[in-house]
Amino acid sequence: MRGDPSPQSSEQPRPISADFLTGSTEVGRVLLKEAADQVVNCSMELGGNAPFLVFADADLDAAVDGAMVAKMRNAGEACTAANRFYVQAPVAEEFSRRLAERMAALVVGPGTREGTEVGPLVNPEAVDKVDELVRNALDGGAKALTGGIRATGPGCYYPPTVLVGVRPDAELLQEEVFGPVAPIVSFDEEDEAIRLANSTEMGLVSYVFTGDLAPGCGSPSGWSPAWSASTAAWSATRRRPSAGSSRAAWAGRAAMRACSTTWRPSTSRSTGSRPPVGRRSTGS
Repeated sequence: MRGDPSPQSSEQPRPISADFLTGSTEVGRVLLKEAADQVVNCSMELGGNAPFLVFADADLDAAVDGAMVAKMRNAGEACTAANRFYVQAPVAEEFSRRLAERMAALVVGPGTREGTEVGPLVNPEAVDKVDELVRNALDGGAKALTGGIRATGPGCYYPPTVLVGVRPDAELLQEEVFGPVAPIVSFDEEDEAIRLANSTEMGLVSYVFTGDLAPGCGSPSGWSPAWSASTAAWSATRRRPSAGSSRAAWAGRAAMRACSTTWRPSTSRSTGSRPPVGRRSTGS
């Protein structure tokens, strides 16, 4: 936490004018309780469990590219990393295969070694946590398309992993994995996708890939959007869309307003220029 102490009498505790914490949800709860006793305003960016949705009409090239960025920035050790992948049934097998191929091709090793693309996790405990979550998912019927087995030898490494057939209630989907693991769940209908994406309260961002564009955004039909939304924005998708609203408007309306919009061109269908909506996201 950081803040500017205000001058007070030595007989009283000195309140902090502003507090900000980036850390775990567990620590955040403790600090909020302590802050309440001192009537301190707090701002906290805690753990995330971001959903990543791919609909059947999405540009799969763009979706896989987006998945690699959303999942593998900092080897998955990021609060905004995609942790739960929900893919519509008609494209689930193809998306999973492509993502597994990309993940399997990543070079794992020390960050100081030339050519390394995935470095070690932060400590042995982090590896233990990732390994336990993956093993539990495999025991529950999931299948590893790549990875899924803890690395041997020195160092805190875990191989890039793609799991399919993950049970929707698997612990891996309820916890922030904070590692290079992409669990994939197939869904059939939009309502099911929204329910699954909102099945956990944790989430700093969400990602949606669909070819169903928001009306009135001035974009060509060939663009595949990926919306990055705050938790509050994602919660808004629990409401049914109004008549005439597209899926993108339903899932991404608040995201365009509150956060950022990333537009990725479809190499197969794009015929126009980048739409003038939102700002281009560079990731974090």
